[in-house]
Amino acid sequence: MKACLAALAVILLGGPLISSAEERPVVAVGALRNESGRPSFDPLCETIANSVYLTLLLMNRFDIAREDDRYSAEDLPGLKSHADQHGVDNIVFGKLFVREDGTIVIAMSVYDRLSDSVAVAESASAQSIFDTFDAVDQIVVALVEGFSGVHVTFGALRLEPRGETASCLILIDGHMVGEGVTEIDKVPAGRHDIRIVQERLSGDYELFSGEREIGEDETVSIAFTVPYLTGEESRLLGGFDRTIAEGWGDGSRREAVLEAFEQVLKLAQQPFLADQRPEVSRKYEVWRQRFSEYLGQSSQSATLEDAVSAPLDDKMQLETLWGRPRFFLSVDEFGELARRHQGYVNTRSGEGKAGPDFRFYYELTRAE
Repeated sequence: MKACLAALAVILLGGPLISSAEERPVVAVGALRNESGRPSFDPLCETIANSVYLTLLLMNRFDIAREDDRYSAEDLPGLKSHADQHGVDNIVFGKLFVREDGTIVIAMSVYDRLSDSVAVAESASAQSIFDTFDAVDQIVVALVEGFSGVHVTFGALRLEPRGETASCLILIDGHMVGEGVTEIDKVPAGRHDIRIVQERLSGDYELFSGEREIGEDETVSIAFTVPYLTGEESRLLGGFDRTIAEGWGDGSRREAVLEAFEQVLKLAQQPFLADQRPEVSRKYEVWRQRFSEYLGQSSQSATLEDAVSAPLDDKMQLETLWGRPRFFLSVDEFGELARRHQGYVNTRSGEGKAGPDFRFYYELTRAE
């Protein structure tokens, strides 16, 4: 999935630019005035302002402030007062309006404190809302080049995730500029610090971190591996599995098993597992159902295998959570797991012989 400059601005969170030892121009980017009379254009006005902000931010030449104030070229005293009060060198502002023929017009200006004048004025038009993204990219480049004197060039950044699918956050120079996209086709040329992270059970998990030089019209690819579960996540879920496995046939540990089910199913509701690893929740739901059936049939001398080896519609429910896909369990293999577990239970109760199955669960849950 690609993200153009304007589209990225929709999800831009922003943040302070990393300070530099040398003094840089301070630029304030104000909100656009929606003069169309249609509230439906408010999001577009926000996108345009964020596009300017994002481009200036990633050029690493300015100190940027994103403001909610709306300015007008007719109010020079107000612009000068704000610039003097806040120590701003330039103020970017603009408006959006619709002509009688339906053409959407975007007009942007830059106030310069040194000359106390509107130094740059640019406009672009679009025939429909669907054409506005190209118009936004066009006016942003013209505007930035007009007041900075810097020829703005762009390259692209392409993500090549390997392993598991994942929705990742992309940070450029410390600022979040994308989520759930695999290509950003409007990154100002230059050297950038790139970080790719994923929100997981224990917080942000870094998938990639490093500097990359992005040249004009160059596409830089970044490959990284997304683990199904991290070592920490495997150990966490493995602990619940061991509690469930070891207490399954032990009546004295019934409450511990039920508590483990309650805790792990609550954990499975967290966004990372619920949205990107839904089979985790399904697995424990099936196991809890089978455990309830086992408890209900235990008075009839039912075996553990009888309780858990019934065919299921979705074999992904039976997938183990570590070493994927080495320990993937089909329905038939789950029956074998149940047989081995029954041998473990029998050994503990003195009804069976100690053999290679005794530490089956410990071996299965050992971290790879």
